[in-house]
Amino acid sequence: MANGVNVSARWSYNQGVVLGGLVELDRAAPDPSYLKAASRIAKAAIETLADPNDVIHDICEPNSCDANARQFKGIFIRNLGLLHSVTPNDGYVKVIRACAESIWAHDRNSTNNQLGADWGGPITKADASTHSSAMDALVAAIAIS
Repeated sequence: MANGVNVSARWSYNQGVVLGGLVELDRAAPDPSYLKAASRIAKAAIETLADPNDVIHDICEPNSCDANARQFKGIFIRNLGLLHSVTPNDGYVKVIRACAESIWAHDRNSTNNQLGADWGGPITKADASTHSSAMDALVAAIAIS
């Protein structure tokens, strides 16, 4: 464990679900400890999952993610955006923007605008899973603009 993140099982989904759950718990029964824990988890997850360009990656990239894993980063980034909406943080903005910009520049088939699994690029495979996950990042970036 490193700052609340199980680094031996580095899946962005695990951290993303918890972020969203803690935000929703705080909405249902406000308690500062929920958002404090979510912020610690988000920081640790970013430190663990982001590359030097602040783009999020999962351990199965670029070519061994199954249909489920190809959606994991979208869940993380969507819930990081949700956390940012209640506890604004420049670090979250930096990661969300970096992911969205990298997807558009490096992980997009420019012929038909399909979006792939490896947000750092290059695009290797695009399907409904990769596209929906990447769309979560693009929507999160629009929401923080």
